[in-house]
Amino acid sequence: MISGMYRSLPAVIIDTETTGVDTETDRIVQLGVVTYEPDMGSVYRDSILVNPGVPIPPGATDVHHITDEMVAGGGVEPHVALEAIATALEDVARSPSYIVGVYNAPYDLSLIRAECRRHELDDVWGRISHAARGRLVDPLVIDKAIDRYRRGSRRLMDTCAHYGIETADLDAHDACGDAVATLRLIHALPADRVAAMVRVASQGTTGSGESVEGLCQAQRIWAREQQESLRAYFSRTSPERADSMRMGWPVYG
Repeated sequence: MISGMYRSLPAVIIDTETTGVDTETDRIVQLGVVTYEPDMGSVYRDSILVNPGVPIPPGATDVHHITDEMVAGGGVEPHVALEAIATALEDVARSPSYIVGVYNAPYDLSLIRAECRRHELDDVWGRISHAARGRLVDPLVIDKAIDRYRRGSRRLMDTCAHYGIETADLDAHDACGDAVATLRLIHALPADRVAAMVRVASQGTTGSGESVEGLCQAQRIWAREQQESLRAYFSRTSPERADSMRMGWPVYG
């Protein structure tokens, strides 16, 4: 049930820190994998430093404070980190009901897909995408849908602040800290309002507003509308950005 799913369902939350913002060519330097077990009220954090095999640009280091020396000395190979994500998802997927949380899913999941392709780990990507299919919760898409015209930043920590979520104990721009913030945000979203909007998006399909699958399908609709609206805006103001804009949810096409 959506009205109780946020705190009642087990979850895996994923976040990345990277060498840049291009989801096809940039590399992952840190993975945050947070597992939530509602029966025990426990949150398990796993911060995985990754050696990307390429220099980390100074601008990226300025954001997440991860250096070439850090990944050379303590980073695992990408295939080890990607296997850890697949295993964490499969462990939680043993539950009949679970969710996979990613804030701005197309960014992180497209990066993960590109890394799997780069390292010829199609089987790992298949396991990740299979576990996430129909179970994904992207609070950025949901927040934009329920509060479309709100002004200001939609960055993760700013969105958390809007909902009154405490994040002072978390490291911003740390993959594990951001994953915990995403979990708290998922728990804080107004579930009844989301359920009502899911029913509208699903054209009143029986049970759609109360199912995780219904929520996932609604997010596809909302994400497409949001991306198309942004591309239309860019078409008027910056045609080159409209032409280069990537589309798709939960991964770019």
